[in-house]
Amino acid sequence: MARCKPVTKGHFSSKRIVDAEWIGNDKFAEVLQADTGLTEMLKEVIEKAGEITVDPQENQIRIFGRWGHEKNLAFNPTMLEIADRIALHIKNSLHGDRR
Repeated sequence: MARCKPVTKGHFSSKRIVDAEWIGNDKFAEVLQADTGLTEMLKEVIEKAGEITVDPQENQIRIFGRWGHEKNLAFNPTMLEIADRIALHIKNSLHGDRR
């Protein structure tokens, strides 16, 4: 399991997101943290998505952000690209980083 949280700077109206930090108890969080392209994409969407979580289940892996009401659902192409990039890291870690 890995969770991405925003790193902010400033207070109140001057508060802005300056980085994204992956937290987890294994090497996977480190792999995600090392992907600078992923970090740049996360800085764009993490304010709206809250935190991004990668959660392994029995035979699947969920990648999701903060819960939102179904009336407020909207397609976000950047979030799809983020999930795709995380899935690529998962695939590479399962297959020994073969490409």
